[in-house]
Amino acid sequence: MEFKIEKGIILDALTKVQGITGKKTSIPITSNVLISAKDSEVSIPATDLEMAFNAVCVAEVTKEGSTAVPSRKLYEIVRAFPSDTLAIKETDNKWIQIADKNIEYNIVGMEPNDFPAFPEIEGVSLFEIGVDALRNMINKKIHSVLGDEGRAQLSGICFESVIKKGEAKKIRMVSTDGHRLSKIDCDVEEGKGDLKLEKSVIIPKSGVVEVLKLLEKGETAKIGFKDSNFVVVKDNELLIIRLIDGEFPDYEMVIPKQGKNAMVVSKADFLMMLRRMSILSSDKYPGVRFKITKGQL
Repeated sequence: MEFKIEKGIILDALTKVQGITGKKTSIPITSNVLISAKDSEVSIPATDLEMAFNAVCVAEVTKEGSTAVPSRKLYEIVRAFPSDTLAIKETDNKWIQIADKNIEYNIVGMEPNDFPAFPEIEGVSLFEIGVDALRNMINKKIHSVLGDEGRAQLSGICFESVIKKGEAKKIRMVSTDGHRLSKIDCDVEEGKGDLKLEKSVIIPKSGVVEVLKLLEKGETAKIGFKDSNFVVVKDNELLIIRLIDGEFPDYEMVIPKQGKNAMVVSKADFLMMLRRMSILSSDKYPGVRFKITKGQL
């Protein structure tokens, strides 16, 4: 295996896999990325057996092949590399050389045949959605996901499609930690693919964090579900997340059907009030008291 590639291209891919390959594991090869060079492309898959990521990068391939390389070490080498172009090749005994005319790194790789098989998603139905819309939904739900693993059904975001007669088709996200509950709907246009989802599913928080990394740039992404996996495709990148096995609580039961009172307040003024009060809050006294009178909060 031998190829040349732009530093920025490979660094972007390696940055996105650090949350997957950086976990403590009893399977050493899952801390590696599998680098495969073929034709004029290099694919860089990574997996921790719960999530799988793959990026396909344009490269100048001299010799085809594949090898497993320690993800963190390769990321640090590429990030600190002074040249805009890297020459990467496999030498004897699975050693990998990263070099230019002045600098040379050599790190030992692993047998590529030992790398876990990538999840099979052939035939998955994909639905196109705006990157901004999907990122906005996740950012507004992730804060109320349960932080520990005590109740697996609450340690992720509930995702479902909502179809009501006479209304636009929507996708919905719901999260709760047992004390707070948040729900958001997003109208989706017709003609952007088919979202086959017969019931609600739960996407783990760790997976949602990786989705946000994928959505940092771009205009649209494609999402889909197959078997027990959530699939996100954006440009030349693919992310597969294993769903949480379980049923999300009936959140409709705790949402008031009709409030007795309503208050309209300036978002900016309200936010600044809370920020000023938070100066005096603490872990022991985290709350703030509301006093509401006519025309005043």
